[in-house]
Amino acid sequence: MEQITINMQQHGVLIDPSSRSIKLVEVSQKVSLKECYKHLECNMIEIANPNSTFVKWQDTLIVDEEGLFKQGQQFFKIGGQAYAGRGLILSTNEEGDMTGCVTDLDDIVRATHFVEATDLM
Repeated sequence: MEQITINMQQHGVLIDPSSRSIKLVEVSQKVSLKECYKHLECNMIEIANPNSTFVKWQDTLIVDEEGLFKQGQQFFKIGGQAYAGRGLILSTNEEGDMTGCVTDLDDIVRATHFVEATDLM
């Protein structure tokens, strides 16, 4: 019997305030720290759980831990909280591994707002 392999693509949701875009990005079945660093363009991450009803319980927001220290940083708000730099929404599976996002992209787009630094003061 022939074995069939199905390659189901996993996607995270990348929020980029510099380009004011929110898009799906391909991620591995088990997302590594290195992969997070690449998408977020940083060297240190922080897990942030937005206080919002739009995101499914398995999903979490990952941001640049040093984002506030970077010159000319751009911001976005989600769930009423502001974040500096890019954000990546991923899910956690039963084994605790980070994997593709389960919340609908449209729900994330509706809940995300790009803001200027002056609007945060």
